[in-house]
Amino acid sequence: MYIIELKTQNIKNLKAVEIRPDGKPVILTGPNGAGKSAVLDSIFTALTGKKLDEPIREGEERAEINIKLGDSEGDVTLEVKKVFTPNGARLEVRPLNPGETSQAKLDSLFSKISFDPSEFALMKQRDQRNLLAELVGLDFSDIEADRQDAYSKRTTLNTDIKDVIAQNKNVEAPDPKTPDEEISYKEEIEKLNQIREKRAAFEKAERLKFSFSHGIDNNNLSIKTLRNRVAEIEENIARLERESADMVKEREAVVIPPKITLDQVKEAEESLEDIEAQNVKIRAAARYRKNIKAGEKLKKEADALTQRLERLEQDKSTRTANAQFPISGLSLSDDSVIYNGIPFSQISTGEQLRVSTTVAFALNPKAQFVLLREGSLLDNAGLSGVIAMAKEKGFDVWIETVGERDKDGNAPEAGIFIEEGEIKSVDGKEVE
Repeated sequence: MYIIELKTQNIKNLKAVEIRPDGKPVILTGPNGAGKSAVLDSIFTALTGKKLDEPIREGEERAEINIKLGDSEGDVTLEVKKVFTPNGARLEVRPLNPGETSQAKLDSLFSKISFDPSEFALMKQRDQRNLLAELVGLDFSDIEADRQDAYSKRTTLNTDIKDVIAQNKNVEAPDPKTPDEEISYKEEIEKLNQIREKRAAFEKAERLKFSFSHGIDNNNLSIKTLRNRVAEIEENIARLERESADMVKEREAVVIPPKITLDQVKEAEESLEDIEAQNVKIRAAARYRKNIKAGEKLKKEADALTQRLERLEQDKSTRTANAQFPISGLSLSDDSVIYNGIPFSQISTGEQLRVSTTVAFALNPKAQFVLLREGSLLDNAGLSGVIAMAKEKGFDVWIETVGERDKDGNAPEAGIFIEEGEIKSVDGKEVE
């Protein structure tokens, strides 16, 4: 869809301008403040709804824009009228479908970027990158979600690894012989009690045996004494002999357990007291070994996530390499648009306009015209290149440049020369 005719009156600093491109590039030239920008503003505000600051020319009560759009044969298919008054703006579009509003009709047809390539050049880097990715059909949302998930998990794992390392930083590596399991107080106390019981049994048996031996000795002594009094004490002797005999049997029946020394008892007591110190070492050794194993496991998981991130980046690179960009040399990084290996923001202003214009062509082929505000930044070769590119793509181009009359008062030989809000000459020929 082309602009067949533009009529604009009292917009900003314009008086009245009427332009019919007739398939030719529209080069608007003139001094600064002459009204060139107002011509492009007229198109932009009428077709996109973008508001203008103080749209009505000073001293006037009404401003009006009329645009006829049509096909390459010049047949009008859409008419747009926008009127400004102190009470506001009114938009009329014909024809409309039933239930369709004027602005909705225009929004369905045109992209703002396709009108003014400089809008693309002025975007933030990431916005440029996202718009171009959408244009060429590059959707990295699945990769970005997967990448973010892997990156987040790896970050968490790396934090955990640092924590594990920090826990062992000031800890001396344990003796390899240090056991993994803590010593049981209950078991050791039971051992100590058993030793004490054995010692008590031993002492009791010794006392019992000594007692029997002492009794036997005393009895033997009594026997010897009584034998001197045989007649008188024979019965006593017999009784004592029986007693001695019984004591001998009982003595022989006594079983003495293994000897437990006092040193053994003391050693067991000291062992019990040393349990906590040993357990402290055992617990420290267990934590140390656990941290080592945990760190190794986390490192493996982090390495796996790193490989996953590398595969995702490779996938993005492959998709980007296979994408059909509107101009050779264009590519995308994670955050910006790249042209011939250089970030878009670092290439020359002329190259930026050239790239932005090709993007504008591709964004919305329905609007087969672009509005280039910064034409003065292009040299003659660059300007000719943009015009040739537009012609090749089947687009009309409206270009704003700065131009002055020469010293003899002649207007520039090329373009529509605007001065004091009016068209003064076309291709060097003065307009009556």
